[in-house]
Amino acid sequence: MLIKSGNTNLNRVLVLALDGFPHSLLMKRLRIRPASTWHQLLDEGSIYSIRSSRPEVSSVAWACYLTGVNPGEHGLFGFVDRTLNPLKLYFPNGASIRVPTILEKVDEAGGTVVSINFPATFPPKPLRGLIVGGFLGVRLETNVQPLSWLEKLNRHRYVIDADTSEAYHDREKFYNQLTTILESRFTAALEACREFDWTLFQLHLMETDRLFHFFWGDKEYEERFNALLDRVDEIVETFSGIARKKDASFVVLSDHGFTRAKRIFFINAFLRENGYLEFDRNSTPGLSSIDPRSRAYALPPARIFLNLTGREPNGRIKPGAEYDQERTRLSALLRDVKDPVDGLPVFDEVVTRENLYSGPFIDNAADLIAFPRRGIDIKADFNAISLFETPSTLIGTHTYDDALFYVRGDSPDWNEKEGDIILAGRHVKKLAGI
Repeated sequence: MLIKSGNTNLNRVLVLALDGFPHSLLMKRLRIRPASTWHQLLDEGSIYSIRSSRPEVSSVAWACYLTGVNPGEHGLFGFVDRTLNPLKLYFPNGASIRVPTILEKVDEAGGTVVSINFPATFPPKPLRGLIVGGFLGVRLETNVQPLSWLEKLNRHRYVIDADTSEAYHDREKFYNQLTTILESRFTAALEACREFDWTLFQLHLMETDRLFHFFWGDKEYEERFNALLDRVDEIVETFSGIARKKDASFVVLSDHGFTRAKRIFFINAFLRENGYLEFDRNSTPGLSSIDPRSRAYALPPARIFLNLTGREPNGRIKPGAEYDQERTRLSALLRDVKDPVDGLPVFDEVVTRENLYSGPFIDNAADLIAFPRRGIDIKADFNAISLFETPSTLIGTHTYDDALFYVRGDSPDWNEKEGDIILAGRHVKKLAGI
C-alpha cells in the first residue's frame, strides 16, 4: 500500500549519502570504468569536491548537513563529549542537536520524510513517514519510528552498523559482514522508497566508511574493495532511476574524504609528556581520574580543553590573561610536533574555538582544535603511553577536503571547491522548497 504524502507544494528530493566517499576516488574509478552509471549521471548533473565539517567526523558532519549550520549553532561538536558535573564521557546523538533538521522542516511543511541510517538521527523523532536512525543507536527496537516498521526491518535482517571489532581478528569475516549489511540496507530502503509517497527520501550507507577504514590501499583486498564499490554504483543507479520516475531532484554526497593512514599520534600522551595532563595514581587513566594539577586534556580527535577555573570541576587556570597565555603556549607546542619518520609537522593548524565556530553554543566547544596533516590519524586514548604508532589494521583515515556532492536538479550557487557539508545541506533544503 502506498502511504500518501501531505503537502504537495514541496518538491521531491532523493538523497544518497555515501559515508567518507572521496571525490578523487570517484573520478579515478570513472577513468577505468567506461560503463559506470556515473558517466550518465555526470551528463545529467553536476559534481563538486566539497569540504567536511571541523572536526571531520561523521556525527558532526551529518549534523551540519541535516541543519545547514555550523556546530556553534547546532551544538554537536564531536563523536564523544563530556559532562562537567560529574566529569564523564558520553556520546552525543540527535537529541544533542539544538536546531530543527531538514527532516523536521519537511514534516512541519506538511511533507513526508523517509530517512534511513543517517548519523545524528537517533533517537528517531515521530515525524510523518519513516525514520530509521543511524549508528550510535544500539538496539533497532529503539531506533525506528513508527515502530510498526520494525518487523519489516527484521525480515530484511537489517543491522544498524557493522561490528568493527571483527576487523581486528578476522578481516575476511568483516568484509563479508559489510557486503551482507549493504544488501539488507538496500532492500529495506527500496521497500520503504516504494511504500511511502515521500517528499524527501534519504539513505545513508556507512559501509563505504567501514570499507575505507580497514581496506584502503590493501593490495590483498583490492579486487574485493572495488567489487563492493561496484555494488554501491549499482545502488546509486537504482535510486537515480527512481528519482527520475518520481521527477525528484537527485543528490549523492559524502561527509568527508579518505586517505591511507601513515601514522597514529596520541594527543593525550603528548599532553602527559609535556606536563599538561596527570592522573590520580591510584586510578586507571580516564576523564574522571584527571588530577587537579592538570592544565589540559583532549577528546577525540584533537579537541583540547584547558582546566579552566569556574568551568571544569577542579579548574586551575584563571580566565583572562592566564587562559590566553596557556592557549598560545600549547598552540605553539602542538605546531612544533614533528613526525619522527618524515620530519614533517603533525598538525596543519591549531585553531581557537572562536576562530572556528559561531553561534550560541560556542562555549561548549573545545578551547583549541588541532587539525592534522593529511594521513595522520589522531587518537585521544587516555591510557596511551607512546606518542606515535604505525597503523596496521585501521589503515584508512578521514580527510577534511575531497568529499563529494552530486546534484541532478538546480545547481548550487558555489564554485568548484568552495562548497562544504553545511552548504550541501542548505542546497538540499532549497531543492525541497524549504
